[in-house]
Amino acid sequence: MLAAAAAVSGGCAARREQAAANAAHGSAQEQSIPAPAEPAVPAPVPAAVPPQSDPPASAGDLVAEGKARFRSYKCYECHGVNGEGTNDGPDLTGTRLNAAQIAAFLQHPSPDARSAGMPTIPAASADLQALVAFVVSLKRTSSPN
Repeated sequence: MLAAAAAVSGGCAARREQAAANAAHGSAQEQSIPAPAEPAVPAPVPAAVPPQSDPPASAGDLVAEGKARFRSYKCYECHGVNGEGTNDGPDLTGTRLNAAQIAAFLQHPSPDARSAGMPTIPAASADLQALVAFVVSLKRTSSPN
């Protein structure tokens, strides 16, 4: 049994000597052995993003969607079918507000507008951008004198 242990340890010693010689002399055999592959690191998972099924809407599509939202919110009851205004709501065709001001008003209607039934449209709502596009499309352009 001792002889077997000596043979095993002798084999180990011989391999250690060979490895040391290869390291010192940079043997061709060592250079041809590929390095062990590093474990694959999984790609980071992106944050939850809702799938975007439709391409971004064109300006015309956005105005059309805004018109549909105008109808569904029944804005016409106060602002008229074409935004021309009524006794209950101002004329949107003559507004001097720009798109950012219209969006701000839709997000935070005045107390008078709220008491008349004007809804608050949150900034995160897809309806906001569409309604703004529609109202801006209603604006009359001033004719040059």
